[in-house]
Amino acid sequence: MKRIKIIFLILMTFFLSGCIKYEYDMSIKEDKSITINLIDAFEIGADLGDDYEIPSKEKYEELGYEVKNYDDGKYQGLQLSKTYDSVDQISSSDCGTVDLSTIIDQDTAKLVLFKSEKKDTVTTYTADFIFDLTNSTSDGEKEHSGEIVGMSNEEPTIDDMIFKYSITFPNNVQVVSENATEKTNDNHTLTWNLTYGKRENIKFVFRIDDKEVTALIDEEEESDENTPKDEDSDDTSDQNPTDEEEKGEEKMNVHFEKLVLVVTILAVLAIIISLIVLKTLINKRIKKIKRDTFDHQKPPSTLRK
Repeated sequence: MKRIKIIFLILMTFFLSGCIKYEYDMSIKEDKSITINLIDAFEIGADLGDDYEIPSKEKYEELGYEVKNYDDGKYQGLQLSKTYDSVDQISSSDCGTVDLSTIIDQDTAKLVLFKSEKKDTVTTYTADFIFDLTNSTSDGEKEHSGEIVGMSNEEPTIDDMIFKYSITFPNNVQVVSENATEKTNDNHTLTWNLTYGKRENIKFVFRIDDKEVTALIDEEEESDENTPKDEDSDDTSDQNPTDEEEKGEEKMNVHFEKLVLVVTILAVLAIIISLIVLKTLINKRIKKIKRDTFDHQKPPSTLRK
């Protein structure tokens, strides 16, 4: 059976005179979750030919990928990603050799990449991948030739092509064996730099102890419990107030009632004082009026004396 993805890569290679970028990356977390990232891009400004049609984002979204446009200034295309809660979701005890060049066209819900063997709490995962960058079909016949209109008889420039596969492991994963061409990040990241025209073999074996994973998850959950909870994580306490909260509300009500009483007393005292002051002023005014009236009523002779 012809490999659909290989045909796409070979066509792209001839059209672009070798300027393509195909990077496949996997990253496993300490909780066994795994994220797959794939960059499928071509050189900006390259002539793809009239018959070439760039795959649509909708096609890969239907396969279960999260799809974004990719542009690093030199290459542009698509970036696909898919995260699984556990590496076990893409593992099987009867998994054989997997052709990575065809993964992009498979339904992510049915994807199986690793062979798994479990003993007690330890699971051993074996990756037996191939990445076929030859320009031939599975039966050995040449897929393309210079006779096809729009293609060149010249071989692509290998230096302008980027084919790469890498995988990153956390500290709690033991890598048993591998044939990587490059190791970085304290040997936690394995990389295979692939070559056009070759059928590359990618092999590695790693182990995960579920007991360690469970202990790690328990520690994280315990840490979360000790962290002050916000409104979203404490729905129960919102719906059922505690005795302390009820006592606090009662104290607030008592303080409020006392405050109202004090304010009322002060207001009454202010009114009383105002009345006393007013009464004093009125009395003084009355005495002044009486004195003036008495003075006017005295005889003139008395006034002259």
